[in-house]
Amino acid sequence: MFDHVEIGVADRDASERFYRHVLQTLGREPTDTGDDFVEWNEFSLWQAGPGKPPTKGLHIGFAAP
Repeated sequence: MFDHVEIGVADRDASERFYRHVLQTLGREPTDTGDDFVEWNEFSLWQAGPGKPPTKGLHIGFAAP
């Protein structure tokens, strides 16, 4: 069982738009946001940058009714 998932993204704005749409469709709204991150409880995105490279090779599946 996982505790949380964090994804480093190269384009936070585009990634946030995508995940907001997907997760809103599943009934989830963001629980916290900041200048370089957005989170939905245990799932979050953060802006990659120097010393914090983007996450690669990750596959995530969301359960939907």
